[in-house]
Amino acid sequence: MQSANATNSSSDRAALNAEVKQLTAEIDRVAKQADFNGTKLLDGSFSSQLFQVGANAGQAIAIDKVVDAKANALGGAMFATATFTTASPADGVTGLKIEGLALTNADGSTVTIDTVEVAAQGTATGTRDAAAKALVTAINAKIGESGVYAELGAAGAVSLTSVKDSVGTNGAFKGIAIETGTWTGGTAPADVTASTVATTKQYASNLDISTVKGAQQALEIVDKALTSVNSARADLGAVQNRFTSVVANLQTSSENLAASRSRIRDTDFAKETAELTRTQILQQAGTAMLAQANQVPQNVLSLLR
Repeated sequence: MQSANATNSSSDRAALNAEVKQLTAEIDRVAKQADFNGTKLLDGSFSSQLFQVGANAGQAIAIDKVVDAKANALGGAMFATATFTTASPADGVTGLKIEGLALTNADGSTVTIDTVEVAAQGTATGTRDAAAKALVTAINAKIGESGVYAELGAAGAVSLTSVKDSVGTNGAFKGIAIETGTWTGGTAPADVTASTVATTKQYASNLDISTVKGAQQALEIVDKALTSVNSARADLGAVQNRFTSVVANLQTSSENLAASRSRIRDTDFAKETAELTRTQILQQAGTAMLAQANQVPQNVLSLLR
């Protein structure tokens, strides 16, 4: 965000970019070196892993959504670039429309471009470069709405680059083709046409905030990277809670098994104590009866005396 501010000079942005490069390198180092017990965790290789949670085969939990946190894998925002030739000298430009244009990707899928109207600040007349500058100013004034950054090239060529992820949820591009608007002096000249249209996918390793365009794109790349990391954290947090439930269930099963084994093998102290008391009472009663029986002969002898 700091580099995207117009108060920074080129040298300021270069210094900020050097810091970004170092931070990106550190993210990459952590992703490549983070490990547990010799197993890499964040370099993209830790996927489709099984954790055994039961005593039988197949009783396992699979983890397959650990994020690839390397710099060349985080982000993945699509950007489109188109270069156009502006009007001939003395043709005034009063407006511009970033209009729906069908593009065909290398994989054969077709995407379209949303329409964004751009009104020029007054009529630009005179040289080709003057007209182009008016267009660039008008387009950049709408960057928050269109997500398109304009640059002036040689011979009045205007380069339009998307600084937001160019592919929406419905597969539509959020910017970047132009259609002629209202021209002074008659119909629009034929040389306002797209000469090149290209799309690129950029990651954290491609971060370059040495220019305003790069800083704007960097914000989108970082947002995409944060989304990926937050999604991975949510998935791993859910799995962790699942493991907690599994551990609690296994502990309950272990306690129930121990109780069952104890009921089968261990002594029932209450029952055995009652049995011991009964036996002692019977023993004492038998002893008393035997003592009385031993007194009978003595009583007979005493009578004979």
